Amino acid sequence: MLQEITPSLFCDGSPTAELIALAQQFSLSLVTAQPSLPYLVFIDEKLCLVEPRAKYKPIVVDFLGGKNRHREQFGGGKNQLICKAVGISTNYKPSVLDMTAGLGGDAFVLAALGCNVAMQERNPMVAALLNDGVQRLKASGSDISLALFHTDSLQSSTSISADVVYLDPMYPDTKSKAAANKEMTVFKDIVGKDVDAAGLLERAKSAAIYRVVVKRPKKGELLGGVEPTYQQIGKSSRYDI
Repeated sequence: MLQEITPSLFCDGSPTAELIALAQQFSLSLVTAQPSLPYLVFIDEKLCLVEPRAKYKPIVVDFLGGKNRHREQFGGGKNQLICKAVGISTNYKPSVLDMTAGLGGDAFVLAALGCNVAMQERNPMVAALLNDGVQRLKASGSDISLALFHTDSLQSSTSISADVVYLDPMYPDTKSKAAANKEMTVFKDIVGKDVDAAGLLERAKSAAIYRVVVKRPKKGELLGGVEPTYQQIGKSSRYDI
């Protein structure tokens, strides 16, 4: 659970000024003894989330390669269901506020198609991973517009509005026997359950100029029990608009 894991940044040796600044920016504990619970560490100049209790590959937010770049190139462009839900067209690229950014995959898809996307993420370790990915994207000279706000969307006093507000709260536990992918297993250990997700809907409606888009499991309950105006339904998930 979230409260059992101290957000930690591991440094093998004397911490540099950059590591100290990063720890302060995201309220991370800077440690020199390798933690036994998930922690952050730089590997090959990328900030990674390491799970020492299992043989999982380190998790990294990479907007320049890997599955994000593959999805950008071969994911179907504006014909993807999420793009239809958001309302992207050849002549319309709405601004988007992603209140539950997670590892930034959906936000990157929308930004790569021309939307100005602001991400909010409250978990310090996840926000630090996102920040590292965004900074490397900017350093590459990319014109993709992604901005990060390390804040709790429910508690933040910062007023941010956008044409579209996007919500993808942690999926509820199901009775399915299918195992979650390893990355998501570690991710759930870090962020816990989004027990207050229903409260996001009213906040999202007040921040959205045109629409709120909520991603849910295809047969999942309505967020907050609120009936959507309409839906975009895929094979395993749906978008309530």
